[in-house]
Amino acid sequence: MNKTFCLITGIAPDKIEKGLISAEKHMQKDTAQMEVYLQFIGHSMLSRRVSEITESFWRDPQDPETALTELPEDLLRRQGRVVIIQSFIKEHVFAIMRGIKSASSRPQDIIFAMVTDTAASWTLEEYLKHLKTEHEYMKTHTPDQDPDMKKLQ
Repeated sequence: MNKTFCLITGIAPDKIEKGLISAEKHMQKDTAQMEVYLQFIGHSMLSRRVSEITESFWRDPQDPETALTELPEDLLRRQGRVVIIQSFIKEHVFAIMRGIKSASSRPQDIIFAMVTDTAASWTLEEYLKHLKTEHEYMKTHTPDQDPDMKKLQ
């Protein structure tokens, strides 16, 4: 499967579009072609489990062009800049991250995350709060300050 799903908040649609164009350029020639589906996060999604959102999306994926032009009426704002990615191809994840970062004036402020088994069991609101806390922690701590973190070589 070469489809990738991204849940997004806090990043303008034009930046996402530029980032995805750039992501295509970051792809290696021998990697499966990337099909990216997007969903901007609305307030009504916050109480739903991440697994519900992803499963619902895959039952009826929204055309990427539509996702960029028809934003949810209850669009989540001012909750940070987050891209949650669900993909089975690691190279797609890295290409999307590099592409979106290259289209941003403040790439260090973007939180990128994957849908893990743990994340799938949380509500989207719980996951977003966890990601924000983790991101703030990582900005102020290095592995040498924390014995539980792996040392960088």
